[in-house]
Amino acid sequence: MNKKELLQEKLLSLSNKSNQVICAIEEMSELIKVLTKYLRNSPKFSEEDLIEETAHVLLTVELIQKIFFISDKDILKEQLIALQKFI
Repeated sequence: MNKKELLQEKLLSLSNKSNQVICAIEEMSELIKVLTKYLRNSPKFSEEDLIEETAHVLLTVELIQKIFFISDKDILKEQLIALQKFI
């Protein structure tokens, strides 16, 4: 297990599912705010904020995946379906 996985496991052992779901929602909201700033050409938009919030969303999504036992295989399957629909 790498350092990130160890830290994720520690976090999951210290908190409950509901708190992690709330955190995921909050992080997605923060990413939405940054992207809205980008679309509005706001001077408050920064690539650093975009990177930070994207990292937070990806992290919380990974935690949600672990909490609900969603396999990488199932994620990939749904991603391929979505890509085909988008095309």
